[in-house]
Amino acid sequence: MESFQNPDWETEFNRFEQAISSSPAPIRVRSVIKLSALAHQSPESILTRAIPILAGLLRVSDDPNRSVQAAAAHCLRRIACRGGEFAATMGRCGVIASLLGLLLEQANDNGIALRRIWVKCLWSLVTFGSSIRVGLARLGGVEIVTRELNTWEDDSSRWCLLEILTALTTIRESRRVLVHNGGLKFLVEAVKVGNFASRERACHAIGLIGVTRRCRGLLVEAGVVPALVDLFRDGDEKGKLLAGNTLGIIAAHY
Repeated sequence: MESFQNPDWETEFNRFEQAISSSPAPIRVRSVIKLSALAHQSPESILTRAIPILAGLLRVSDDPNRSVQAAAAHCLRRIACRGGEFAATMGRCGVIASLLGLLLEQANDNGIALRRIWVKCLWSLVTFGSSIRVGLARLGGVEIVTRELNTWEDDSSRWCLLEILTALTTIRESRRVLVHNGGLKFLVEAVKVGNFASRERACHAIGLIGVTRRCRGLLVEAGVVPALVDLFRDGDEKGKLLAGNTLGIIAAHY
């Protein structure tokens, strides 16, 4: 796809499709990168047709360096960030399962750069496609995200994992899994970092989890009180209200 003012999108898409289906990895990567660069201006119909192709690239087996898969994940992230139904379409095309599989595959080597790409793509789907959160949870999303957080260094990508986690805690079963796999400390961490929407989701989940005595003790040990105080001090009006209510739940029963 060439970047010019008034492209013939149908012709350019046909060229993209042909390059992906019959070209070696370097040309496929170049074609996907061009699509990524045009994702913000491409017609929705073109991007919708491109999503199944990109989803298929995540599953290729003839890409030992993962360059094609990385380019596809980056492109999918840019498309998902446009909002609308793109993220939901990706979920239906199996993108979530592919990304989780890639994260599991990379867990035993030093592919941290690739893992960042998979995580950022997954973050975009969860952030701009709330309807796919149930599917992610059913595929073991909470377990995989908490495992990643246990080994992930404190870098510029960690907040993506925390925001994915808080999105999953809007689901009751995900909160139960988080309690049983020792992930409450990450929920407390999520109150302190990320955007306010994610911090508020974490706060709300803590309030729901904190109604049981055992969980309150674990949350206090994880430092929930100062985290909530910080949100109460620095948050917006909704954040202050949630933090105050959650502090009340923790304090009244602890």
